[in-house]
Amino acid sequence: MVTTFKNSIVTRNNPTLIGGNVAWLDCDESWKPSVTKRAGTFATNITDKSTGGVNSAAQASDILQPTFNPTALNGKGGLVFDGTKTMTLPTINSIVHTAFIISKITTTPTVSNIIYMNGNPSTNGWGVFADASNRNIIFGGRSVKADGPITLVPEIWTVEWNGTTSRMWVNGVEQSITNATWTMNIPAGGGTIGENFIGELYEIFIYDGILTDSQRNSLIFNYAKPKWAI
Repeated sequence: MVTTFKNSIVTRNNPTLIGGNVAWLDCDESWKPSVTKRAGTFATNITDKSTGGVNSAAQASDILQPTFNPTALNGKGGLVFDGTKTMTLPTINSIVHTAFIISKITTTPTVSNIIYMNGNPSTNGWGVFADASNRNIIFGGRSVKADGPITLVPEIWTVEWNGTTSRMWVNGVEQSITNATWTMNIPAGGGTIGENFIGELYEIFIYDGILTDSQRNSLIFNYAKPKWAI
């Protein structure tokens, strides 16, 4: 059964006011700091700011920790990935979802740049990645390509899966996609941020259901775009 959330109230600093927020990883340190840093620079943990607070990202290995830039975008923080850095987080056990990923690709990919992956990409996971030509959603081993080309500027990617069909928006504009209909098992295997990714990550927030148009637009146009000046 697809869940549609009724609450559409959101303030600039709090996506949790929309029901169903199961993860909120935010590199903005100006409100409720959440990035733990080694030697003041290398990110070891991003605390999940959602109400449940159980989906924090972490990296214990020094050589794999991304760099934290406190003024990465619009005077706010971001994590810098160079293609060798990653962070891990628990699996979000939801097939139906809406996810917002705010990031910037800094180099045109030569291999798949996984920005966020929940579960195993080849069998039962879902996430987003970029290749040389396209923005991509992946669901249970199937790649869903959105219109290219890749841009090297900050973007807000919004992806939705209602149990049978996927949709994607970039900065609030819905994209034409291929392979939109697919089936998928419940995600398992843990989550990953930044595999092969060369760029900056600013924020991720995820809901375990489908948002209304007004909720989704509020998060994009009233929250994310003014916050990050995109």
